[in-house]
Amino acid sequence: MASAHAPTATGTVAIEDAVCFGCGYRLVGLDPDGQCPECGFSVDRSLRGELLVNASPRYVTGVHRGVTTVFFGLVMSLLTNAAMIVFAVAVFIIAIAQAQGNQGGLPFSPALLQVLPTALGVLVALVMLFGWWLASAPDPGYTGRHDGSKARRWLRVSVCVLAVAQILNLLMTTVMSGGVMSFGFLGLSMLVGFVALMAWGVWFFASMQYVRWMAPRIPDPAIGRAAKRNMWLLPLLYIPGSIVLLLGPVAAMILYGVMVYKLRKRLSRVLEQQRASLA
Repeated sequence: MASAHAPTATGTVAIEDAVCFGCGYRLVGLDPDGQCPECGFSVDRSLRGELLVNASPRYVTGVHRGVTTVFFGLVMSLLTNAAMIVFAVAVFIIAIAQAQGNQGGLPFSPALLQVLPTALGVLVALVMLFGWWLASAPDPGYTGRHDGSKARRWLRVSVCVLAVAQILNLLMTTVMSGGVMSFGFLGLSMLVGFVALMAWGVWFFASMQYVRWMAPRIPDPAIGRAAKRNMWLLPLLYIPGSIVLLLGPVAAMILYGVMVYKLRKRLSRVLEQQRASLA
């Protein structure tokens, strides 16, 4: 995957090279004090450079909405994981109590133990993937040479693959919980799992590259550095750390959540600056 390149976010753009930050319309021959004939966006703002504060408010709002969705997806993940731990403990206690009392089985279908965690995991994953889809929308007015398109393209492709894989995983888990099993079905399940694993890897590195590209436009070098650090630190924490009481994945999720939270907060500030300039 190509390395991220920082956009030239500080300089102004010559009228001969400029396009409207609102819709992408070429601005050659237009009055710098005028407006875009297609969408009415200020020509002057499109000439100020590639900082997000000069971009279309509609575009920035969409990116902010996407990052907000990712953040709340992370919150959902933490809550569902906590709920599943409580659920597992409750099942364990009920099973012991019933075994000692020579009573019947669990008060719910055992299949629920298979389907429920998968269903909750799929729901959380789809929320986060949808958030990244929104956050990686192309900026119609970006005029820099390195527009982040490679990272954005890989990110969006992996999001689509993962969404399909998550739904297939839920369907197959539901079927297997009903006792249906065959060699071909098991092979299909392993194939879907392998494709999903590869897609998760592509998604993760592409999302970090995309954040690195976005950071200079905010501008916030600290977020760019965090994304660069997370590219190697989070896999290191997550994979070997899974062996140590799951502490590694928890630490990785916290660091990831902190980065997303800071990105959301900085995007909120950009939106406030835009509203203030239009007031």
